[in-house]
Amino acid sequence: MLKYRPEIDGLRTIAVLSVVFYHAELFIGDRQLFRGGFLGVDVFFVISGYLITSIILKEAAGTGFSFLRFYERRARRLLPALIVVLLAATLAAVPMLHASALKEYAGSAVTSLLFSSNIWFWLQDAYTAEPSRLKPLLHTWTLSVEEQFYIFFPVLVLLVLKIRHSVLLPTLVLVFLSSLILAQISSQHTPEANFYLLPMRAWELMAGAILACLEVRYGRKSPPVLQSVMPVLGVCLVCGPILVFHHGLPHPSYLTLAPVLGVALLIWFTQPGGLVTTLLSLRPMVWIGLVSYSLYLWHFPMFALARVQFGELSLSLTLGLIAGSVVLSGLSYVWIEKPFRNTQQVSLPRFMALASLLVGLLLIINGTIFILDGRVKLPGGSHFAYTQAQIESGRNARFDRVHQRCLRLGWEVCDDPQNGRRNILIVGDSHTVDALNVLDVIFPQTHLMQSTLPGCPPSPDIRALVSATHPQLPDCEAMNRERFDQASLQDVDMVVITYLGDWYGPDDLEPYLQFLTANTDVPILWFGNYIHLNADFPDLLREGDGVESVESLGSQIRSRFLYEDQNTQLAASYGVVYVSKRDALCDGDDCPLFAEGEPFTWDRHHLSRPFARRLGEALEEDLRPLLSPET
Repeated sequence: MLKYRPEIDGLRTIAVLSVVFYHAELFIGDRQLFRGGFLGVDVFFVISGYLITSIILKEAAGTGFSFLRFYERRARRLLPALIVVLLAATLAAVPMLHASALKEYAGSAVTSLLFSSNIWFWLQDAYTAEPSRLKPLLHTWTLSVEEQFYIFFPVLVLLVLKIRHSVLLPTLVLVFLSSLILAQISSQHTPEANFYLLPMRAWELMAGAILACLEVRYGRKSPPVLQSVMPVLGVCLVCGPILVFHHGLPHPSYLTLAPVLGVALLIWFTQPGGLVTTLLSLRPMVWIGLVSYSLYLWHFPMFALARVQFGELSLSLTLGLIAGSVVLSGLSYVWIEKPFRNTQQVSLPRFMALASLLVGLLLIINGTIFILDGRVKLPGGSHFAYTQAQIESGRNARFDRVHQRCLRLGWEVCDDPQNGRRNILIVGDSHTVDALNVLDVIFPQTHLMQSTLPGCPPSPDIRALVSATHPQLPDCEAMNRERFDQASLQDVDMVVITYLGDWYGPDDLEPYLQFLTANTDVPILWFGNYIHLNADFPDLLREGDGVESVESLGSQIRSRFLYEDQNTQLAASYGVVYVSKRDALCDGDDCPLFAEGEPFTWDRHHLSRPFARRLGEALEEDLRPLLSPET
């Protein structure tokens, strides 16, 4: 039995509160508080590595390690609260989420129960998937990483001990170094895999495991001066990055060594009576640490579903959600976690029967939702307006013109200038296809080229704007280096800029406008935004009472004509032609939602091909004179 150390629960408090406040998205002015709060997960990993390795080594050296006893404790620790949260989240998600989001939720629920949700989220298409902050079970990826660690690590330790005890510490160090180097490399080339997968997180768990191995072998002793200084340094190394790191930094990577080292210093050097130990052992710190697992489980579904329901959260609602999650975590700890951990209160056969029943129920419910593509018909809901085949066909039709052109010219030269033709370069994210479909109506004889990647607008420092887990960050950086190279403008007769104005605003575009106006005299067009929805438009048509106007969409509109006034002013200051979709298509507040019998979007914001054609016809008279006829 491990000796209880209250300061470790205090350390858990720092970890869980940093995560909660990070997800709460609290700001002072335009600066997010606890913007490195995601590092709380890394703190948890080090603690887990330390505690689990201590248990394995002490049992192996005593009465003997039992896999059955080990996994029973892990199941009693993790499953009860997780099952209750999943039951509550599923009940809330079914009426609140639209079909595509509900299907994605169901997949995450199933994989979280199978402790593989980290792989599920890694494999998700970051472009078509729900935004991370709207995924109620996104946080379960950490549980999957830990459970995968619990499956493999005891086997490794016992095998090494069976061969030779003295080899264990070098083995742990070797795994630590290998995983850390792999994480550093992956942070540059495969950031999503780096974020979610065990091989790139193992070094953080190994940091704690190495401490446990050293403690069991040599004892946790240190000079008094180090016991005074090192815990203070540890607090600084943990809390400093939580306050100043941001999601644009590579993570996990060599930079993450700072908080990991800080946790290690706190685990190793804190002793009873020390200042840091006393602070971490205060009753409120210990209590939050005790309920930290339940708090971690409850807070994120509450934030995500509240954002689905209300959009951006007010400060009062955010604080209310934090308070509510703390209350629920306290109740979960007292009524669920403690009783099920107690083998006297809940015997193993009873626990296995109840857990199997509820896990099976959740798997059946969410598996059925997933198979049905999230199209669960609730009483009072309206019938779906389009079949799934029509939706897929409409989405694919956006790319028909691109495919026709590139198949004719050859994919390898499709986006290169063509001799003897007018060349238009379209720069932006996944919306470049929409601009191409619009321009194809206006300039049918021109060669339309794309500089495009999903979620990759023009920026000289894109890493500062996007998450380090951006699935194509290295490619996006390389593309932006090309965009800011004067050679990219050679033989180009017009430059068109288009992107989803959401997290990327006019100030972010200005460096590219400066580059263009300094290096070319050709016309520059800048397409503004149309309507951005909170859910796929076909789902709204299915589940609503009918969508006849923009006003009837109500709270389902995430944004409309975002940054329109700022964009117009900035474009004028650089002599750029700003293309307002609002001015081209709307009559006051009356804006079209359909074209040729198809919705304006088959998802949330990309224009359907008929709607792009309608926009091209509306703009043709104004834009065609900008490009002189081909000679």
